[in-house]
Amino acid sequence: ERENTMFLCVRCQGIMREVCLSSDGEQFCSSCKKEGEQATPNLQMDRMILSFKCSCPLIARGCKWLGALGGCQDHLDTCGYVLEACTLRCGVVLQRDELRVHEK
Repeated sequence: ERENTMFLCVRCQGIMREVCLSSDGEQFCSSCKKEGEQATPNLQMDRMILSFKCSCPLIARGCKWLGALGGCQDHLDTCGYVLEACTLRCGVVLQRDELRVHEK
């Protein structure tokens, strides 16, 4: 059971991001750190989590990207399956790749 939960934040229950370690050994996301709480970064755990393989969150729309979790945001910055509003202000919202054709 521990193997399935060791990468989850004990506070938000999501996969830990920017892992912090409290003096009593509790690990959690830096965003879950309480004001004034003393904790140190756990860079080793961060590196491990960021190296996990993952698919694009837009796989259901057809994206076939597979890479390290740490590179997912960079991928999403250019992923053709992200929805965007037309810059011509016509009100259309399309996938980024389709929008390029629409706006021509």
